[in-house]
Amino acid sequence: MKIVALFVCLVLAACSNGESPRELNVAMDAAIKKGDGVSLQESSSYGALGILNGNVYCSAVLISPDLVLTAAHCFDSVWPELVGFVFTNKITGDIEKVPLELVDKVIAHKDFGADSSGYTKNDIAVVKIQRKMTTGFRPVALLDNRFALQPEGKLTLMGWGPEKNEDSPESLRKGEATIKATRFQEIVFKKARKGSPCFGDSGGPAYISTAKGPLLAGIIRGPEVGYDDCNHETVATLVTDYKQFILESAVKLKATPPKFISP
Repeated sequence: MKIVALFVCLVLAACSNGESPRELNVAMDAAIKKGDGVSLQESSSYGALGILNGNVYCSAVLISPDLVLTAAHCFDSVWPELVGFVFTNKITGDIEKVPLELVDKVIAHKDFGADSSGYTKNDIAVVKIQRKMTTGFRPVALLDNRFALQPEGKLTLMGWGPEKNEDSPESLRKGEATIKATRFQEIVFKKARKGSPCFGDSGGPAYISTAKGPLLAGIIRGPEVGYDDCNHETVATLVTDYKQFILESAVKLKATPPKFISP
């Protein structure tokens, strides 16, 4: 099945209550180019997940035993009850036998969408899964200090993007990205021939290495404004700037709140 850019509608938790989806012109553009494979132990330690609806089409990260963080656009035109999170590092054989955890409820940021210039803002969603993870995959803590992110700093990105955008993804991959700049609510990564995100990596985690272990710094969104492919600068949503939204969403979803840690 091809992974293509989707220009579709946003499905929020409200859609599950019978409200109509909101039409948005948002592309699902954002594989870790020439990335390295990730072992099951590593993916479990980092809480890195895939999002499956027929095939893996987006990425995500476990931030508490029953909460997942991803890009809001990953739930465009997809009813939450039909989506599952892939708790493994590789798909082999029958995709219907892949270990999944199903979605309970989704809260996307209320101001998610494209502005008048077509620039996507507030591309972040908190998802509660139906069962708490008590063994295996470990939630990752979130960065609580945006000033730990400096130009030329390195972040580790993980995602389920395929080798080529016409392929179906088969494994989780990782790469190292260099920060070009940080701005309000966003991290901008330098253009790179290796390690940068592409199709299928949307919603995936960007980690900073610290003395306290890896901390989640960003959620992969896609290409920098003005571009529609993977060969230029890319952008991630800076999770520190959404601390209030994430914690309030955990309360609304009656889920275990994530931990925010300063390195």
